[in-house]
This record gives sequence, C-alpha cells and structure tokens, in this order.
Amino acid sequence: MGKIGVSLGTSLTQAGHTIQALHDINPDRIQRFIRGSDDTSGFNDWGRCQIVIIAVPDAHLEAVVDEWEKRRQFSPGTLICHTCGARDGSVLAPLETFGDTGVFHPLLSVPEGSIESASFQGVLFGIDGNPHVLEILKDLAASLGATTAHIPSEFRGLYHAAGVLAGNFPTVLASLAEHLIIRAGVSPEIAWSGVIRLMQSVTDNLSNLPPEDALTGPVIRGDTGTIQRHLDDLNRWVPEMIEIYTGLTRAAAKMACRGGSITPAAEIEIQNLLTDESDPRD
Repeated sequence: MGKIGVSLGTSLTQAGHTIQALHDINPDRIQRFIRGSDDTSGFNDWGRCQIVIIAVPDAHLEAVVDEWEKRRQFSPGTLICHTCGARDGSVLAPLETFGDTGVFHPLLSVPEGSIESASFQGVLFGIDGNPHVLEILKDLAASLGATTAHIPSEFRGLYHAAGVLAGNFPTVLASLAEHLIIRAGVSPEIAWSGVIRLMQSVTDNLSNLPPEDALTGPVIRGDTGTIQRHLDDLNRWVPEMIEIYTGLTRAAAKMACRGGSITPAAEIEIQNLLTDESDPRD
C-alpha cells in the first residue's frame, strides 16, 4: 500500500469512490487509513474491485506482482495499475490474465508523516496503458481534481528524472544553502527560516511567470564580478560545492540567454569564467 497508497485511498474515498480491499505488509498503514478501526473485514473484497492500484516502491513491485499472480483473487476485467514513476506497465504482464494493466503515477512529493494531508488537486499524473485504460485513468485523475499526461514506456525514465529534479533536488539545494549561511556565522534556526522564505518566494514567482522571467540573480544581469566572488569564497570556505555551483550556473546562463535576459556574448563570458574555474590549478 505505501504512503502514496494511503494518501490516494483517502483522496479517492473523499471523491466518492468505494475502497473494496486493502493490503499492506505494515498493518499500521491500513489502520491509519481506516482511522484506527480494528475491523478490516470490510476491506478484503478483491473480487468486487474494478480498479486495483499497486502503490509500492519501485524495488518491491515485482514481489507484489508475483504475490498477486499466485493469489488470483481478482475478477475478470479488473484494471490493475501501479504508481511507480520510472517503471512502465510491462512489469504487470503476469497479471494481464485478469484484465488490462496501466501506470498511474502522481508527480507529487509525499514525505513520511504527512500522507493523510496530501492533496492531488492540480497534480499531474503520468499515465500509460492502452487507449481504453488511458480514458479510465484520465477520469480517475479528474475525480481527484488532477490532470494527466500520457508518458509512453520509452520516456518514463526521462519523465521520472524530471520529477526528481523538481521534487527532490530543491530539498537538497535548501540544505546546501542553509549550510553556507550557517558557515557564514548565522544560527541554524535563522538560516533555515531565511532559506525557506526565499524558496517560497521562488515558487510564488514560478506560479505567475515562465522560468526565464522568474529567474533572478547575477546570471540574468551578466554580473561576472559577483559570480567570481561566489567562486572565490566557495573555493576558500566550502570547495566541495564548486562543482554544484558551476553546473547550475551554466544551466542558468543558458536559460537566461534563451529568455533574452543576457546576450549570447554575455553567456559565453559566463561559461568561460566557469570553465576557467573548473581547470586544474597549479
């Protein structure tokens, strides 16, 4: 069932769907879903399920498929899908004897401890399957207030990498930024508060502007002097962050040039500065 499964189950129930059956190796998650009741007998009618959603981590998917193939509890015509972003529907092939299969992955960050509060309103689901399955999954997502995009099997790794970039790496960047501010002598509490407010302002900007227009900082000004000062201080105090900083600054310069904030010549100047920084020093 997993954290996504609990969150999806809660939201689907609120949207008017009936949950006929639940399964999890961790009974605490089932109890959390049914609000502490000890009676799970009402959630074991697999034969009445029209759609079965396997919501487990990618590495556990084969084991779950193997288990359900052996149980053979589903009625003919059952749609079985999984919520793994990087995996296609082929892993569900052993279950095709019951009916169609598909992929129903929400592009959403759901950490442990907040699964019951997750909302799927406006969330993009990357779906896959035959045309009939796609229509069913579109309707299911729409009932949650979500949108869908068909992601064919050959692009699922690319799609999921995008999710990691947007959904995982901002947390990494926040931690790195906090570390730099603390290194500058600021208390951890104040540093973290400042980083969070800054990142909130960034998401606010992105809600109203395209990325090229929302980007701020020295790159869009072509300010190589400030970039050089960053590089100097990073080299002095936290040289392990140089590679991350230069890689992201290269991407920012390309984006700024593409958006017209800086000229191609200014982008080349920034890229050359970063190349010089990457060269081995005597």
